[in-house]
Amino acid sequence: MIIIVAAMTRNHVIGKDNLIPWHIEEETQHYRNLVEGKTLLMGKATFDLMKHPYAHGHDIVVTHSRINHKAADVCGSVDGALKKAKEYGPDVFVIGGQSIYEQTIGIADKMLLSYIKKDYEGNKFFPKFSNVEWREVSVEEFTDFAYVVYIRKRNQTLQHI
Repeated sequence: MIIIVAAMTRNHVIGKDNLIPWHIEEETQHYRNLVEGKTLLMGKATFDLMKHPYAHGHDIVVTHSRINHKAADVCGSVDGALKKAKEYGPDVFVIGGQSIYEQTIGIADKMLLSYIKKDYEGNKFFPKFSNVEWREVSVEEFTDFAYVVYIRKRNQTLQHI
């Protein structure tokens, strides 16, 4: 299963100048709990932003550049990264950035999205998506963000994460 995980403003801002424009500790911890120990697919800027891989998982970085971490797998394309991810198990968690989200939203099965309640300016955006294709299955409110789970409508029976 391909699962997209992202935090964004209601205007779909996910970043500014390769940084996250907000710091919300509760959302950061929520995100870590979702992805810890999982197979993660990301672009190089997202990998660089993480500063270190998460424990007991697998990092797959889509880039044509070299990276300075022995534990991460490097693939030159999203297709190659998805093939590599299958070696680690059935689920891959897509964690950004903009280009990676754009390449995977059309094939993802589930989205775990945190909507930041305050507006921030940015130059990196999460792709727009339609309620025709996606169904909201749960919402959990936090002080500074709302956590929303979506499933692709063809996958109505997927369990909550």
